[in-house]
Amino acid sequence: MHTPVRLLIADDSETIRHAICSLLQTQTSITVCGEVGNYAELLKIFNATTTDVVLMDMRMPGEKLFTPATIKGHFYGSCLLAMSVWNDEETASLAQSFGAVKLLDKSQLAFTLVPAIEECRSSTHFH
Repeated sequence: MHTPVRLLIADDSETIRHAICSLLQTQTSITVCGEVGNYAELLKIFNATTTDVVLMDMRMPGEKLFTPATIKGHFYGSCLLAMSVWNDEETASLAQSFGAVKLLDKSQLAFTLVPAIEECRSSTHFH
């Protein structure tokens, strides 16, 4: 029996965060350990929470205040799944600069989120 994957959701839309939590509530293998709405909150919660997977919107308030390297440095040991409504090359490049394993299309999360989290579980060494 695996311990549940600890997921942190970072999105500036409370509606999106709520929808993701609803989507995951039947998943016994995934526990939402926190929610944040901007980059400053994300970095603050990282100092207080142990997280296996971070599901992060690429466009949130405060994105210009931090470099991708700064954000990426906080993800040490966590698997980053980026998400966006924009599926263009610029967003994909930004996700890559943060060290994202994947860029998920927000409109497809109902189909892609759980498999992507499971992929993170199998590719990393969770405690």
